[in-house]
Amino acid sequence: MARAEVKNAADRQQVAGAATRLAYRERRFLAALREVMATPAGRIVFGERTYGMLARCGLHKTSFSQSASVMAFDEGKRSLGLELEALLVQDEATWIQMEVETRALAKGDAAVTDAAHTRSIEEARTSAE
Repeated sequence: MARAEVKNAADRQQVAGAATRLAYRERRFLAALREVMATPAGRIVFGERTYGMLARCGLHKTSFSQSASVMAFDEGKRSLGLELEALLVQDEATWIQMEVETRALAKGDAAVTDAAHTRSIEEARTSAE
């Protein structure tokens, strides 16, 4: 459970100190996120089209459901995804790099899948004989 930053909201020093501490934590978090996104692995974790965090949040799919509880759950995930996307987009160059790398990975994955479903020349010759 989160601890209260201020014991007395009427005390301006406590309020100012809390604001300073919270601003520091926010800067620390954003610096860590930039550090993670500076690595290829970090960009895969967030950007990969099928398994990445943004995809897992259901960012680009509808959260509508006949069940109110399922819809609320999915919308909660989507809300987190929107917040993550807003944080990631702040560094435009890294966002673009992630998009380019994600597309290249998807293209490579598609080629591997296609190759798995394509017969080799030897298999084709054997079946023709």
